[in-house]
Amino acid sequence: MSFKDWDSYTLSYPSGGWSVTAQISRIPSSRIFSIRFTDNSTGKECVAEEKRLNFKLEKDWKEDSFVVFSGDQLLLSFIHKNGKRSIIANAPDLNLPDGRKGLTLYLTLKGGKTTEEDGPIVRCTDMKASGDIRLGHDTLDLKADNCTGCFEWGRTK
Repeated sequence: MSFKDWDSYTLSYPSGGWSVTAQISRIPSSRIFSIRFTDNSTGKECVAEEKRLNFKLEKDWKEDSFVVFSGDQLLLSFIHKNGKRSIIANAPDLNLPDGRKGLTLYLTLKGGKTTEEDGPIVRCTDMKASGDIRLGHDTLDLKADNCTGCFEWGRTK
């Protein structure tokens, strides 16, 4: 049997026309840390991704935990504490679809509707998202009333 583990967070900003997904994935064929920016109006995407051979993810999505990755192209930090999930991401050399360069994200997610499926796979949708994001030199203040987040957690054997 092989282990397949992942943590994935997606932030949607409908009025801005974009979404961001930060993911840590540990599957037999690859162990990847990535951030993906999607321009929803054009469908264009850009990705910063790095591989790492060994790392461990928490065994229970409800437990307080953290994982931090720092590489050449990307920094990712996922923190779960007291029911809040914080994501810090920095991809300074990421070329965004509109020509800007660099993405930095400081985000807190809380609340939402949680479902558990076989495996287990856990999905939490309609989370209140707040924080800020820098796209190139432009910084946006993200409020819970103008952006939402979702979280997916998977651990299988």
